[in-house]
Amino acid sequence: EEKTQKRQEAQGLFREAAGVFESNLQTIRTRLESMPPGKLDPRKDAELIKQRDQFRADYVQAQLVSATILYEMAATLKGNKEEYQKVLKEAAGKYNDVAEKYRRMLAGFFAKMFEGRCHQDLGDYEQALDYARRLISSYAAASNVEEGVIAEGRALLRLERYKEALSTFRKAGFNQPDAKVEVEALIR
Repeated sequence: EEKTQKRQEAQGLFREAAGVFESNLQTIRTRLESMPPGKLDPRKDAELIKQRDQFRADYVQAQLVSATILYEMAATLKGNKEEYQKVLKEAAGKYNDVAEKYRRMLAGFFAKMFEGRCHQDLGDYEQALDYARRLISSYAAASNVEEGVIAEGRALLRLERYKEALSTFRKAGFNQPDAKVEVEALIR
C-alpha cells in the first residue's frame, strides 16, 4: 500500500513537471518568434544573436526533457500495462519529433536513441534493434556512437541472439559498466 501511494505521488509530480516544461516550451517559442525576422548582422546584433542562440538551445533541451519526463513517468505505471504502454508511446512520439527536427544535431542522436529505448521497453525488440543500427550508421562520426552500439547489443540480447550481442558488445569495447555485466552474464 505504501508503495502504491509513493507511485501515485511520483506520477503526480511527473505530471506537474510535464506541465511546467510544456509551459516553458510555449514561453521559449514565443520569445523565439519575437526575435527580429531575417538575417542578423554579427557586428551590430551580437547580443541578439547570442539571445536567439540561447533560446534555440533552451527550446531543444526543453523538448528532450519533456519527452524524458514521460519516459520516466512510465516506470511508475508498470502495474497498469495499458497506461504504461500509452505513456511510453507518447514519449517515443515526442522523442521522434525531436529526432526528426534536429537530426543533424546531437539532440537528434539522443532523441533517436531514447526513442529506441522506448520501443525496447514496449517489448518491440526488432524495432529497437532497427533504431540502434540506424543510429550507428547515421552517426558513425559522433563521439557517442558507442551508445548506439550498446543499444544494439541490448536489443539483440532481448531477441536471444546471444552471439551477435556478444560480438556487438565487443565492438563497443566494454566501456560501459552495465554492458560489461550483460556480456559477463552471456558468457556464463
